This record gives sequence, structure tokens and C-alpha cells, in this order.
Amino acid sequence: MLCASAVLVVSLRSAAALADSGVPGDLHWRSIGPGQSGGRIAAVAGTNADPWLYYIGAADGGVFRTGNGGVSWDDVWSKQPVAAIGALAIARSDKRVVWVGTGESKPRNDASYGDGIWVTRDAGKTWQHRGLDDTYIISRILVDPTNSKRVIAGALGNPFADSSSRGVYVTTNGGATWRRTLYAGARTGAADLACDARCTEIFAGMWELRRQPWTFTSGGPDDGIYRSIDGGAHWARLTGHGLPPGPMGRIGVAIAPSNPRRVYALIESRAGVLWRSDDGGAHWRMMNTDDALNQRPFYMSRLEVDPRNADHVYFLSEDLFESKDGGKTFTQITSALHQDHHAMWIAADGRRMIEGGDGGAPISVDGGVNWEWRYNIAIGQIYHLGYDMQNPYHVCGGFQDNDSFCGPTDSLDPLGLLAASWRDVGNDSDGIVTIPDRLDPDIVWNVGVKDLNGQINTFLLNARQSYDVSPYARDTNGAPLAGLPYRFNWEAPLAISALDPHVVYFGGNVLFKTTDYGRHWDAISPDLTRDEPEHQQQAGGSVTLDVSGAEFYDTLLSIAPSPLDASVIWVGTDDGLVQITRDGGVHWSAVTPPVAPYGRVENIEASPFAAGSAFVTVDRHLLGDRTPHIFATDDFGATWHSISAGLPADQYAHVVRQDPHNAALLFAGLEQGIWISLDRGAHWQSLQGDLPVAAVRDLRIQPSAGDLLVATHGRGFYVLDDLTALEQLNTAKAAAAYLFAPRTAYAWYRGWLTIYGVQLGEGSAPEGMFVGENPPEGAIITYYLARKLPSAPRIEILDSAGAVVRALTGPNHAGL
Repeated sequence: MLCASAVLVVSLRSAAALADSGVPGDLHWRSIGPGQSGGRIAAVAGTNADPWLYYIGAADGGVFRTGNGGVSWDDVWSKQPVAAIGALAIARSDKRVVWVGTGESKPRNDASYGDGIWVTRDAGKTWQHRGLDDTYIISRILVDPTNSKRVIAGALGNPFADSSSRGVYVTTNGGATWRRTLYAGARTGAADLACDARCTEIFAGMWELRRQPWTFTSGGPDDGIYRSIDGGAHWARLTGHGLPPGPMGRIGVAIAPSNPRRVYALIESRAGVLWRSDDGGAHWRMMNTDDALNQRPFYMSRLEVDPRNADHVYFLSEDLFESKDGGKTFTQITSALHQDHHAMWIAADGRRMIEGGDGGAPISVDGGVNWEWRYNIAIGQIYHLGYDMQNPYHVCGGFQDNDSFCGPTDSLDPLGLLAASWRDVGNDSDGIVTIPDRLDPDIVWNVGVKDLNGQINTFLLNARQSYDVSPYARDTNGAPLAGLPYRFNWEAPLAISALDPHVVYFGGNVLFKTTDYGRHWDAISPDLTRDEPEHQQQAGGSVTLDVSGAEFYDTLLSIAPSPLDASVIWVGTDDGLVQITRDGGVHWSAVTPPVAPYGRVENIEASPFAAGSAFVTVDRHLLGDRTPHIFATDDFGATWHSISAGLPADQYAHVVRQDPHNAALLFAGLEQGIWISLDRGAHWQSLQGDLPVAAVRDLRIQPSAGDLLVATHGRGFYVLDDLTALEQLNTAKAAAAYLFAPRTAYAWYRGWLTIYGVQLGEGSAPEGMFVGENPPEGAIITYYLARKLPSAPRIEILDSAGAVVRALTGPNHAGL
């Protein structure tokens, strides 16, 4: 056996005045992907000035740029304060100038907020914030073709609360100042904008919307098409003359570049779907009533016109359609790569185009006959993550509208984590919870939403077989839940006992338990929710019902079996309750923290140190409250105290985890990043480092490796290797210099490429391929310096006899 130890040798002239520098240093988050999971693209932009140049805006993943037609993409946004993108526009007068509107403009249940509008004048190298901070969502940006400082912006506003910042804004000085020229009320925002070649005549689709946890309403008295004929300075609402009567919902508008008198409008209306004007909006006629063109109006309602042909129109709906006769008839573009389409840009030649949807941003160069998307950026929107205990271990996660995936955190491939490292573990729609079985890692528990909420299957990795083990199989989409025995959330929770791996829990409105892999389920609780029938009706209106299941309410949202006492189980509900049993489900008690009602109890962390201790995260942003709410208890919920002080006041929290070795060490996942507390929540500081800004929806600590795993809702998985330094940071900060004991290192064989005559290090991944980062080779040596040293410290590796076998030097800056 070869034994070794490390010694840190430093020259410290003075240990006086050592600064408490928080968590500085070289902590590195490694992106592991996956790239092939896809992800929702909410905005796209191209230019006629460069056929290779495109920008795409991910729903919660920032902005990416390609200069080679999509072969590879560069992240040009990751250090900005928000990640959700709603609109993009490249200035026609200067391709280096790009305007970005933040906040996702497709306000589904997981849409995130923005902070106004940004511009780059050097192709994404630097960005300047240009105001409209409180608009929450920018839905569309129009840039004057001859003057990139004249911009018209549509502000959709907050979907969850009244807002006085909605409307249409105009700047003539590059965003130094803005003037709101169209305002239709605190509930009605700009859903879409379109202008002619000079941006003199402008059409706006104004939309009243309100999303609540239990419903979604679309349409109001001020909805409609508004027109300006003076560049947005003044507006008039268009009514009659062929337009449908109210109520209207979301409206998408488009002007034919080849004939600016031709205007199209997708209108959420009971009277039809598509309207057309041939005289610049003076008169209209209904062209089509088929709702396939706009299947889910709040999520789609977008159309684009071929620049060469006013009769050739593309419709971005659940599927991609085109009409070649001005909207009278249409056909599906079956070559489209993924369902749910949101954005499109078409070049002047009518053949080169890019479109964005739930699966990415494919590019076509032949008018939509063929499409290519290389799945070469990690923008997956993960809900929850799981891990196994293999070595190297694997992580799994459920992805919004992109199934569920499992893959290793170390591929043992010298090239890195390639697409072949990942396995689709079977859901065929929205993955939610994906957890490897604790007894057999070949079995993966998978909760998703394919046909209905509350679907569970067990997936056998090697056999590629999936078994539906749902406790209650009934299609409830489009029907009220009131009166049904069971209800399931879009994010129905599942948990495996840490004490007995045969025991699996699943949440509806009651808690289910199985001990035989789902062949039989027992309800071990009564209804643990508020069970209010008025919150269990059909979602949607006043025009369109939403039957996706995203608003199913009065359900369980989190389950936390105690890792110390099998009889203690905590559950949280989407209507704001925390319940506990201390006898395995025989009796239950409501122990809700002191927070305003109806918040989503997204996470409960049962402490590994005391059965009566737990941490609860409550999210109320769907009720208009973005404040983070995190609570702690040490007496089984009899009393709670808030530990949210010090967290950003405008970032709601999703998850909190307690380190298994240091009870004072907490990690919190917020809507725009990750935070750490070294004193059990008394104080917080950012742990962001080089982690891109994105919603952190789940956190886990893999116990055998001691790694912190992060599931982002927009940038895939990230790993922070070896938490030893953070676990012992309080001790280290009392010393001038401190060496942390390295964890066990493995000498993996990574030379399989020699089979093909290529030596280790010679191989490289193809240009543009997404490659996740494997952990550092060999041992990780971490040390802490209280201040910067005059010279590099010396690190000596000793054998069991104390002899130096290797000497290294390391960075001399303060921190880790």
C-alpha cells in the first residue's frame, strides 16, 4: 500500500490584520451537461449582414452567439444579474449592436423574471443595462433600421401581480431615457409588436393576463390590436371593421415585409384564430378558425411572414405550420425537430431562418425543408436531481419538455463528458423527479408529465424497459379536480427512505407508500392539503382553457423522510402547509411556519443531526411575492424561526440543504444563484463563483465523494468537487494558513483511445460538440491563506516514512 500525506510550507511575515474575506478563492463549478437534453429557447435573432451570425435567448439560460452558423455557440451573458430572456434584436445598421429584453415572454408556470433591457455595441463582449428595470418581462424589441439608438420595446409585465410598468416604450437616445407611449392598465401588457420597414407604422398586441398557483386567466376589456402611424408616439385601438368582439386574449402580430399593407394577427378569440388586413389595418377578415395554428395561445401566439412573399406565413404553435395562400389553408412542417415553437427569424432571401422552441434553436437554409440543431449547449431546465452510489457516481434529473437523463459525473473518457455518456431514461415529455434506486442503480425511478400529472415509472437502464407504477391512473387534464379522490401536482414529489431502501414515498393530496417497487401503494395519510374546491376547477379563461395540468392545486409538493427516525416524515404542500407524522403515518400534525398562506412549500430538508430539526423553503412568487422564505425548527415544527436575512430580497428561494458533516453549513438555491451560510442561516454569502446565473432548483450532496450537485433550471447540471474546504472553513479562517486533508483519489485508466492508435491526450472532440467537464485528474489539494503571500507556497507530498516524494508550488492569493 502506498501512503502519502501533504504538507503546506509557507513564509508568513506577519499574521496581523487578517481579513475575513468570506468565501474567496479558486472554487470552480464544472458544467457536466447534458447538451443533448435540449432546452427552451424564447428568442432568436439573425442578420442579413452576416449569414453565419445568430443570437439565441434561452428561457432561463442567458444569451448565446454563433459566428459559424450554429456549429458552435459562445455564452455571452453568464455574468449578468438575470438569466431569463424574452426578446432579441440585432440592429440592421450595425450587426455589432444587439438589444436584449429580459424576462421570459412565455409566462408558463416556471417562467422567470427580468430586469429590463440591455444592449451590446461590441457583439456581446460587454453589456450595458439600459433601464426599464421594473417591467419584469420584455416581450418584443424593434430597432429602427437606420438608427440603432431608436428602439421600441414591448413590456408584458408581471404575470403574477398588477404592475404599472406595462406597455410600449420608445427611446431615441439608446436607452438613456424612455417614454411610455402606450399604457392599457395595470393588468394589460404588450404581448407582441410589429413594424414596417421604417418602423413608422407599428402594431401592438395588448394582453391582459394573470397567473395564480391554481389557475391562469387570459383576456380582458383592454385587450386588442393598437396601431401607431408615427413611430410609436401615439396609438389608437382598432375595433370592428372585421375584427372579433371581445373578449380577446393574447395577440400575435406580423407585417409582410414585401407588402406593408398586409398585416396578420393571431388572436385568442372565440370567433376564430387568424385575421388578416390588406389595407394596413383599416379592415380585417377572419382567415382561419383552426386552433392548431395557435394551440396554447399564452405559450405561443407567434407568426412570421416570408420577406419575399406576403402570402407565405409561418405559425409557431405546438407544431410548426406554414400557409402559402395568405392563411386560408396550412400544412405542418414535419421536419421540425421538437414541439412547442416560440420564436423565428427569416432572412431577406426567405430561405435562411432560425427558430426557437422547447428543444433548442434549429437553423434551416432551404426555407424550412430541413433543419439542423447540434444540441451543443447545456440549457436544460431541470426540476429535481438524484444520484447513485457508484464510483464514479451518476446524476439524474427531470427536464422541462425534454424527458429525463442520467449520466456520470466522471466519464473516464479523456475527451470529457460526451453525449454518449448520457442516457435518456424514458418519460417522453416533461421529466420532474429522477432518482436511481438505492439497491440497484440499474433501476431509475422517474416522475414525469406525459399524459397526466402523477405518472411514475421505473426504468431499467440495461434492458431499456419502462414500467408504469402510478398509484392512480386517470386523465384529469381539462376536468375540474374537485370531488376526485386524488390530485397530483405538475411537480409531484417522490422520496426514497434513507433508512430502508425498499420504502418509497409519493405525493398526491395524500402520501402514498410502497415497499415492492410500486406494485402496490398504500395511502398512509388523509388529505394533507387545504382541500379548497374553489382552487380545484378548470384552469384558464376567459377565452381558452389551459389543460396542461400545470395549475393542479391542493397537492403535496415535497416529502422529507427523516434520515434518523423512520417514523418521522415531513411533507409540504403547494397551498402553504407543512405536515409531520412521528409514527409512520398513523397521525399527522400541521406545523406550518409563520408565513403568509398559499405559498409553495418547495423543499423540506430533514436534518441528519436531529430528528426534530428541519429546514423549510416557501416560494410565494406566484402570488406576487419574490421574497425568499426559509425557516428552521429544532422541535418538530412546534416553533420556527426565519433564516432568510441576508439573502437577496427579490430572489425567491427553491431549496436549502444541510451539510452532512457540519451542522452549521447550509446551502440555498435561489432564483438567480446559490448562497452559503457558515452559521446555520444567521448570515449568508454568495457561492456563485463561476457558476452561470440561473435558477437553482435543487441541490444535493453526494456523500461518498462529498461533492455539491446543482440542478439549474436553464443551464443543466453543475458540480462543486469536494466540500471538505467549505466544511472546515470556519476552522481554517482562524489560522494564517490551513491545509485541508485531501479526499481519496483514484488513478483511473483513461487511455482507451490507444485501441485506435491514438495516445492519451491526442484526441479532441469535434468542433462545436458540447463536452462536459470531468473532475480534475488525481488528488485535489486545497488550502486556505488568510492573506496574499509574497511568494508562492510550497506543497510537499510525503510518503509513509516522512520522505518528500514530490514538491509543488501553488497560488499565493488570499482565500481558498
